[in-house]
Amino acid sequence: MKVLAALRLVVGAAGLAAPLIFAATRIGPTLDESHRRVRNISRDGRDDYKKALGRYRGESYVAAIERIKETIPEKEPYLVVEGVADGNDSYFARFDLAPRPSIWFGRINETPAIALARLKSLAPEVKWVVIARLTEPGPEAMTREEFAHLVEKTP
Repeated sequence: MKVLAALRLVVGAAGLAAPLIFAATRIGPTLDESHRRVRNISRDGRDDYKKALGRYRGESYVAAIERIKETIPEKEPYLVVEGVADGNDSYFARFDLAPRPSIWFGRINETPAIALARLKSLAPEVKWVVIARLTEPGPEAMTREEFAHLVEKTP
């Protein structure tokens, strides 16, 4: 009985100590990496946001984001579609298109019937759809109707 109590105490202490050890050993390298990334992107604050984003994501991505910003007014919501089967590119596009409100739609590789049913069920006042991609051809904005046609043509 005493052995089990001692074992329970050791396991409990190890369970409490593990996160502390992990944090103590990883906080320094994590902060160093964050500092390096911020320094590389901002170049000591001499670049504006577009230049830094262009260096990090590519000029074609920045051009696509700017086209979308010119197309969709700031207060108008849009449906965001993940343009990569297993990626998270939509997080970046949503950030770069802020303050436009976005509504998560789903992934581009969904079954066309499911995508069309979802498109019909979502708020009809949302006129725009953005397909988010970090890779070529980059993010793309289209009307809801254009997106429905694109989905219908998908095999």
